[in-house]
Amino acid sequence: MEIKGYPPILLIAIIGVGIPLAIVRPYAAFLGALMLVTAGHVTMLAQTRTGSLGPFFNAFDGCMIVMVMAFFVETAVTRRPISMPQVVLLMLAVVTVGAVQSLWQFGFSQDTMRACRYAVEMPLTFFLGANMITSSERATILIRALLIAAILAAVQHVLFVGHVWWTQSLSMESYHLMRTIGFSAAYMPAVFLLSWTLWKRPMRLLHPCWQMTVVLLFVASVFLNQTRSLWIAMAVGVFVAALFFRASHRLKRVLVIAIVLLTSAVILTALCRAVLPGLDPLTIAADRTGSLLHGKDMGTRQRGFQVETREWFHGSLVFGRGLAFYQDIHNPKGGAGRIAFAHLGYITYLSQLGLIGLLVHGLYLPLDVLRSTRRLWTYRESSDLRYLGLLGGISVICLSIMFAASSHFLAIGYEAAGILYGAAWVLSRRSPVAMSESESFETAEVCL
Repeated sequence: MEIKGYPPILLIAIIGVGIPLAIVRPYAAFLGALMLVTAGHVTMLAQTRTGSLGPFFNAFDGCMIVMVMAFFVETAVTRRPISMPQVVLLMLAVVTVGAVQSLWQFGFSQDTMRACRYAVEMPLTFFLGANMITSSERATILIRALLIAAILAAVQHVLFVGHVWWTQSLSMESYHLMRTIGFSAAYMPAVFLLSWTLWKRPMRLLHPCWQMTVVLLFVASVFLNQTRSLWIAMAVGVFVAALFFRASHRLKRVLVIAIVLLTSAVILTALCRAVLPGLDPLTIAADRTGSLLHGKDMGTRQRGFQVETREWFHGSLVFGRGLAFYQDIHNPKGGAGRIAFAHLGYITYLSQLGLIGLLVHGLYLPLDVLRSTRRLWTYRESSDLRYLGLLGGISVICLSIMFAASSHFLAIGYEAAGILYGAAWVLSRRSPVAMSESESFETAEVCL
């Protein structure tokens, strides 16, 4: 199914409204742009362009320009020191080497420019999070903004599936037509679900009558996403997070909630069979999970593994072959010979950025985030800071597990995660009793 962009008026509105708002109310503009890229469909945002602004400028770029402008305006007004996390410098250095290799080999091709643009998304959002979320008050607003964006994404996801159902004749042979990962919202619905499993207190963000509604909405979105690696990451990640945050005493709560969710799944399956005859959610879940080992996707990933590791050995072991090096390798769009490039995260780091890229993006970044989030979790003075730490930790744990079988931080769609990680980095380096807007602060790393 071909995915088209949003109406071009959206891009014009982002520029026409977002830039003036960034000048007048920088933090409001920053949050608005972040919520838009989180709640929107990733591919549709990337496809939203206008002829007057050129083929490379899309809605994602518009939102990032608003967020960057908001940062510059606020920094100029407040004269606050600029924090530069060391991990951001390392990511930019590694990505620059990969970009230079691709530009040298392919020139300014569309694939090269797109890969370079996407690769700077994580360091840029990490940097913005470290400089815009500088107080407990802003941390609280950020959490609520991400929750609202995740709810909006999940609602759109359910409506999309309903539209496909009404316009297509779906069955167990064609259920894949309703699959989309575009409304993943940086997988924040899954992160919120796991955080509520480990800690009951954050559920107070929602009115009691809305709590179960949002939970069921997020569960539906995670299921309809049909991303097997996400399901596995959630199942494993909840136990890893419980141990990492020393919340193992809450594992009993995890088991109780798991039983409740399984019971709910059986009830929802019965309802689904009545409302959507011909579709069996439990069979779909089993079929999708089983195909990870025995389906055609396993073959495409295996070929991707073989080709990318071969190219890595033929190139530089330390610096890799460069971003999107595979653009001149023939890859059939369908059939038995298709290669799933950039679907195995850690192999993608190796092939495109080499050993140094794997160490920085695959090891140092997650460990640095975990160190910051663990420190926030110990802040007993602020439950919101503790919760932000929990969200950031669960996010990086789940994504690190997911990236063994799908995706990576060289792609777009992880803006919310980057902001969350940057916020955890800067807030964990501040005294929990000195979280006011007016106080200056010192960071443990570079201040420009």
